[in-house]
Amino acid sequence: MLDSNLNTNETGIWLGASIVENNEEFVYLSISNGMDVRFWIENSFSSDFLKEIISKELFNEESIKNIPLEIMSTNLGEFLRDKMDGESMVIIGKAGPSLNMKITGPDGIIIFDCDFLLSFPLVKWPSPAQEWVTRTRLWPDPVTVRRLASLPCHLIGKPMVTDTATDPYTWRFSFSNQELELATMVPHNARLCYISLKLMFKKLIKNKVPSILKSYHLLTLFFWFMELDRGVSSWDNNSIEAFVRNLEALMMFVSDRLRKSDIPHYFISTVNLAMVKSPSVDNDKVKYHELSVVADYIEVLVKSKEFPGRYISDQAVVHLMAFNPEEHLKIVRSREPDDDWVSPGVGVDGKVNLAFSSNQDTEV
Repeated sequence: MLDSNLNTNETGIWLGASIVENNEEFVYLSISNGMDVRFWIENSFSSDFLKEIISKELFNEESIKNIPLEIMSTNLGEFLRDKMDGESMVIIGKAGPSLNMKITGPDGIIIFDCDFLLSFPLVKWPSPAQEWVTRTRLWPDPVTVRRLASLPCHLIGKPMVTDTATDPYTWRFSFSNQELELATMVPHNARLCYISLKLMFKKLIKNKVPSILKSYHLLTLFFWFMELDRGVSSWDNNSIEAFVRNLEALMMFVSDRLRKSDIPHYFISTVNLAMVKSPSVDNDKVKYHELSVVADYIEVLVKSKEFPGRYISDQAVVHLMAFNPEEHLKIVRSREPDDDWVSPGVGVDGKVNLAFSSNQDTEV
């Protein structure tokens, strides 16, 4: 099924996106001259194209373009060693659908780290995400939803993975524009809850109970949490008690969805991200747990008497505040912006008062 054109010009050449029947998160990307001749574009075109652009613009060496991607970092490193007296190296490799480039200086210190991603903008909102525009919700408001749907979404070179293979011709929808806009609209206290959840995931959950769960899954569930208005206290309530209640509600919401293996894609709700397969990783040392086990562990954290202070506080900062308050205040004041600031602190009950400047954290 032809979903939409991506681009066209006076020559009549256009790109088309045909939705994959069994997974509406992916499409087949094709190029055509407007007649019945259509050529399918492999998703590897993305990294190949970026490799060529980086080679041409940064190194101006025709031979670099022909270096296979998997050995490119070694060859570029040797190339730059000759050119820069061994002071710098460039390391290039694939990072998901992106191409990552690092430049290191003396002693291997990374002085530049950047991901390059090729994406194709769609000229209209994709039909699998139409339900996102029309469904009933408590957040965000209808005017905002219509505005976000007017922004372009993109196709990126991330392949669909099946039980038997990775499809080289599939491209995935990306709603990064909409996600970034939503991040700026999240109430301040809701953002604190999400940051706390993500911190616990990074520090504890992913290490104690490794699973397929990624940060993107948590962000998706957080958006659903906000849309369904599952917070138990007003987001305008700045008390520590309200923060703890809402954090508990968020974590129990996440736990419930993980127990059911139910993580609907936020924009294409027919896709369950908990069931989407990822490329296999050969690591016999890591045992991946079922999502229900992760749900159990999250509940244990929430029911702990030390929740949440022990899990979201930096003990080094706590000790600095307790034993060297002048140094702590010096650090705080050095970071203080010109506008409103709420100073961070730890209550006598061990609860952490997370605080951020009102003009920071524009991303969730």
